[in-house]
Amino acid sequence: MLSALLDLWEKDFTAQLIANVASQPTPRARLLALAEEALDASMDGVDVAQAEGAFSAWAVLDPAAAVRVRAIEAQRIGYLVRELSLMGADTAQAELLAKGIYLALLGVFAARRYNPALAEDAVFRRIVALALDAVGGRRR
Repeated sequence: MLSALLDLWEKDFTAQLIANVASQPTPRARLLALAEEALDASMDGVDVAQAEGAFSAWAVLDPAAAVRVRAIEAQRIGYLVRELSLMGADTAQAELLAKGIYLALLGVFAARRYNPALAEDAVFRRIVALALDAVGGRRR
């Protein structure tokens, strides 16, 4: 059953979000749309911040879960790296910015659980915009 939960998390909270933005015409548009999708407070009735926190906590306690969580996070970051690379970032810059974007999102999710006033979506949106501007400006 625990493996099924991770499968669902991977499918609905990762692959589906990426599929939802695939039709956007540019890497910048895809990443901006993905940022909006990721900020949704719930997905299929599941509180995203609570789910993300639960999977992270589970990974701390269970080595098998940690392997899966790290693999899913690698998929997420890998997608961001690929899109940032398409915008013109070199590998090192794309990896750094991708991790920064991802960690900022995790921070929003964490704050939603204990201090919703701190978890402003606008802050995350601004961080994403700054990261994208650092790569390709507004022309891509």
